[in-house]
Amino acid sequence: MSSKIAVYLQNHCPMCSTDLSQAKTLINHLKSQHQMELSTRKTSLNRPKDPAYNFVKDQSDAQMERYACPSCWSHFSEPHELEQHLKMHINQGDSNMGEARQHQEDYEEYDEEAAISNNGRGAKDKESDKDAVYLQKSKELFNTLDDLIAGFKKLLPYGHSNKKNGGK
Repeated sequence: MSSKIAVYLQNHCPMCSTDLSQAKTLINHLKSQHQMELSTRKTSLNRPKDPAYNFVKDQSDAQMERYACPSCWSHFSEPHELEQHLKMHINQGDSNMGEARQHQEDYEEYDEEAAISNNGRGAKDKESDKDAVYLQKSKELFNTLDDLIAGFKKLLPYGHSNKKNGGK
């Protein structure tokens, strides 16, 4: 397994280059200073896992910084990319671009200590829990598929339990 890059997500205003402490603060800043109205992400949802990045809360722990959209889960390497993205939110009239609603089940409840830990143990424990849930859901899915296949076989005239009647 390849190692992930530790990334700090900056709440940066691409319009005036102001750095803010939280996404909500950035949304308020964009509204009051730049007349850009965006909605917030749902607060009970955590950023989805990324195969390339491990998100850290402390800037000093980061190997790189990216610029986070305060309205959805997107993040960018350059402020001008964030600016273009924010304008897309405004132009589309749906500030979350449907992302949070479409993939809500993919997000997990926010657990700050497990999501970001200095030694990684919390993240590994959480990953093990997610693996166990994934395996359980996979078993349930395969059992459901087996039941469906068995049901279809019963419906077919040449299927599993419907033997052809000879000569009647």
